[in-house]
Amino acid sequence: MSSDDAKRPDLAAGAGHAGTMIAEAVANHRRRTGEPPRASQTPAGTTGTLATGTGTGASPPTVVAPMPRGFALFCGVIYPALVILIEATTRYCAKNLFDPMPTWWHTALLAAVPIANLIAWVTLYRQSNEAPRLVAAANGAAVGVAAFYALAFLPIMPLAVIAILIGLGLLPLAPAFSLWASLSLTGALKSRHPAGHRFAKPFAAGLGIALCGIVATDVPLIVTRHGVSLAMSNDTTERERGIALLRRFGSRDLLLQMGQGHVRQAVGPLAFLMSWEGVFNGRLPRNGHVPHLAAREVHYRVTGEPFSMPARNATPAALAAMRTFDRDLGGTAVGATVPGLTLASSRIDGSIAANDAAAYIEWVFEVTNATSALQEARMTLALPPGGVVARVTLWVNGVEEEAAFAGRAQVRAAYERVVRRSQDPFLVTTGGADRVLAQAFPVPPNGGTMTFKVGITAPLEFENADGAKARLVMPAIIDRNFGFGEGLRHSVWIESKRPLATATVGLHAAPLGAGTRLVGEISDTSLARTRPVILVERDASHRIAQAANPETGAAMQEIMALPVAAADTLMLVVDGSMSAGPHVKPILAALAALPDGLRVGLVFAGETTRSLAPTPWSPQHKAAIASLLASGDYVGGVDNTEPLITAVSNAGRGERTHVLWIHGPQPVRFASTKVRLEQAAARVARAPQLSLYALVPGPNQLLIDAPWTIDARDIPNTGDVTADLTRALRRIAGVDPVPAVRRTLLAGADPDQASEPHLPPPVATVPKGSEHLVRLAAHEEVLRLVRSGKPAHRDAAVQLAGAHRLVTPVSGAVVLETKRQYQEAGLTQGHKGQAGNVPTVPEPHEWALILMAAAALGWFLLKGRNGPAGDMAGAA
Repeated sequence: MSSDDAKRPDLAAGAGHAGTMIAEAVANHRRRTGEPPRASQTPAGTTGTLATGTGTGASPPTVVAPMPRGFALFCGVIYPALVILIEATTRYCAKNLFDPMPTWWHTALLAAVPIANLIAWVTLYRQSNEAPRLVAAANGAAVGVAAFYALAFLPIMPLAVIAILIGLGLLPLAPAFSLWASLSLTGALKSRHPAGHRFAKPFAAGLGIALCGIVATDVPLIVTRHGVSLAMSNDTTERERGIALLRRFGSRDLLLQMGQGHVRQAVGPLAFLMSWEGVFNGRLPRNGHVPHLAAREVHYRVTGEPFSMPARNATPAALAAMRTFDRDLGGTAVGATVPGLTLASSRIDGSIAANDAAAYIEWVFEVTNATSALQEARMTLALPPGGVVARVTLWVNGVEEEAAFAGRAQVRAAYERVVRRSQDPFLVTTGGADRVLAQAFPVPPNGGTMTFKVGITAPLEFENADGAKARLVMPAIIDRNFGFGEGLRHSVWIESKRPLATATVGLHAAPLGAGTRLVGEISDTSLARTRPVILVERDASHRIAQAANPETGAAMQEIMALPVAAADTLMLVVDGSMSAGPHVKPILAALAALPDGLRVGLVFAGETTRSLAPTPWSPQHKAAIASLLASGDYVGGVDNTEPLITAVSNAGRGERTHVLWIHGPQPVRFASTKVRLEQAAARVARAPQLSLYALVPGPNQLLIDAPWTIDARDIPNTGDVTADLTRALRRIAGVDPVPAVRRTLLAGADPDQASEPHLPPPVATVPKGSEHLVRLAAHEEVLRLVRSGKPAHRDAAVQLAGAHRLVTPVSGAVVLETKRQYQEAGLTQGHKGQAGNVPTVPEPHEWALILMAAAALGWFLLKGRNGPAGDMAGAA
């Protein structure tokens, strides 16, 4: 346009209007395509904005915001993301201050901050106009979460600034830097919207969502803490109210963390208020801690599961909280699962002396440790009924070392002393009826392994009255603090000179010389939940045997023609916990095996103990028992102490009474009732015979080596509840009689034993039997002495168990690392000659080799007689 034209107002206005239209069209085109506008294309008369027409259909003005800086990207995205990752893997803040991420919801809430900041930063970088309200809401949520956590960390901010010099202050400062970056992004985003309400409303909505999220994620925690505070009350009503609250709304992960003793006060506002409520009413300590044993009791009451079992399948957040100090180290219970501790291999070798009705099994375990710290492997083994641990070894520096056997307190003191030095002990003690606790420390870190062996001597159980068939129930791991390697299976080899048979999947019989072997691999589920049963045929006429052990003496075993005496009164104790619920019908089906006239009583262990007095068995009495069992709730875990007290008190009135306790796991000894059971048992004039049947495998801490439970027997669960209980009830009632067995210690080669007048001498005419009969006879004698309750008899039992190298209620076995440690503990280590090695039956190829060697020797002898020397002699 010329200068003259410029002087004309109409032409100048038309040109300006045309330029505006062109700029508007270009801006609209770039807005639709997502291309950022260029400053050089901004029309005259505007300042940092894209001016648009004011006519109908015109777009609102949009400010060209300044480009975001890289420092905002680092502080708002990279830095907090790294801190979240570090805390999730190390749990540093949870261990030392408070837990900012106690659940997955808290972790997701924190992770939303760097994600929202990244979205805002990319939006500003690209000058995009896509979903502006959503971006504003996300930014508001990031500001809200970052502001809350910055406020939570504010009291330790000065210390964090000082600690940043050594790298420890980076975690507490992360929320403050994230808040600064989020607010910087807020200002940049807001500058793109001159009409403030278009940004303020979604931003405020985001803040509200953040506040609701913080409160919502806090609700399960404060409900759990409040429920635990009620469940720990001494008032029965409050305790039941707390348990009910936890069952409905509680956090299982938080209960697990409390049971491990690692949970700190959560960061939420409601949790903060509830912690002070707990301080004021005296239920919870100021730092938010709950005693871990009390928390485990609450966990069992709520879930009905042992503390160690759900920990194996806990969420990663809960497992991460457990990757710290093992609170059960060196204790007397299996306790919590240790993530990273794994059973790498398992080998079971055994031999059955069928005619002697005895068996010996050696179980070798190899445990590996993938963590970076020394760990202790702990497990509870269920033995065959009447079994006893008679050998314990540990591989130390590649050499298999034998254990020292002595009094229970002495070996445990030696173990704990060495554990404190982080050296190599292995301890085995009894853990209730036909159970032992094994613990080994330390399993070396970073893939290190520890190998140990447990040898078990066990009697066979007769299957019929004439004793022509017997069975052996395999041992099993029923509680452990370690996992199983992927695809791990137990390798089994059992042999006998007599025919063997089993229905266990994975095991098969094969000929072995003059006998039979059972070999194969079985899963832990098959071993623990469906205990394998091995049937063996025996010579029924073989009723007496005499065995000698060069180290300890001799014994005689007599299989009596008279059967075991039947009970005249049976008291049933049925657990009302969650684990027993699915088995009510199988239990009732098994009761059909009881004969009419047998006095039968029932005690039901529910939230409230209910009982039926012993009454002669009849269809009406069975219907009453069925009605009582069917009325149970079967939720959570129930303390069976009071029902056992009731059963023992009622059963103590009969001459031949038998208590059968059908139960689920009992992983804790309840603080409020643990003394009462011992008190009741001590006042019963005649302690009843006690049998235990576990409906599912798991720990049983309720009956641990009390004098009145010395004769208690565990009925193995072979996977069929009805069949197992039917078999047991028919034997208790005398419907299926089995031969009685009497084992007697004899004077042997040991001069000390030979001088004892109460031991009869061996009989030369009695057939020779397995030396394991000596261990079984000694075990029974130890139990008899302990049962008397006299201090002098108890001391004699300790000496007898140590001499025969047995793990009993009064004795244990420990393997130490050096000779000096044995000397310091006053222990004598066993030697290889005392080991109960598994007898073997030569395989067919071994017989073939023997025959081939004999033939070769005969050929050489014959050739030597007729060879050159013989020819020369003939020529002479």
